[in-house]
This record gives sequence, structure tokens and C-alpha cells, in this order.
Amino acid sequence: MVEGSRALEILDEETRNIALNSRIEYAPHAFVWMSTAHSSRLGHLIETEGLERPLDDLPPWKPEHVCIYPMVWTNPVTGEKSLQVHGQGAFKLYLKKAPDAEEKVVDPQKKL
Repeated sequence: MVEGSRALEILDEETRNIALNSRIEYAPHAFVWMSTAHSSRLGHLIETEGLERPLDDLPPWKPEHVCIYPMVWTNPVTGEKSLQVHGQGAFKLYLKKAPDAEEKVVDPQKKL
């Protein structure tokens, strides 16, 4: 484990810029969604085996209630920036290299 501000600090510049400008979408009812999946050895992530519950098998939810948060949060008192990403419930990534850059959506649920 590492403090979020330290995690952000030790990233290389390119990755830090992506984190600073990107967002993460968590699965609806994240704990229910991942309840059938296997956890990684340390328990911080779920394995990518496709064992998550299908979205139509979750309790009722509305798209507008799905949580989409910045990857980096700013402490309102100190101004310190901190990386905060919870891999277990991660559903989609909205990646940008700069504030005015084009956003790339990474959606593992979509078939190529």
C-alpha cells in the first residue's frame, strides 16, 4: 500500500499527466457486480476472467447514478493531489493526456 499522493508523485510524467486528466467509471452496484469474480492474490483487483455478473442480473440501476470520478482528487484544505483508483470495481476508463486532448474510452465490456 502507498499513500495516494505518493503514488501520484512516483509516476513517470506521461502517466501522471494521464492520471491528472482522466476519469474512472465504476460498475453499477460494484460489489454485487464483482461478487462472482475471483480476487487477485492481494485482493486489490478482480481477475479478468469474465466472471462478473451481467449488468442485467444486477439490482435495478439508472445510468445517471453510475459513479464516474476523477482519478486524481485534490484535498480542498491543503490543495494536495492524490491518486485514487479502486481497481476492484473499475468498469470503464476515460483517458486524456491533457485537459484539451481527445478522450479515449477503454471499455472492456465491448467486444471488438
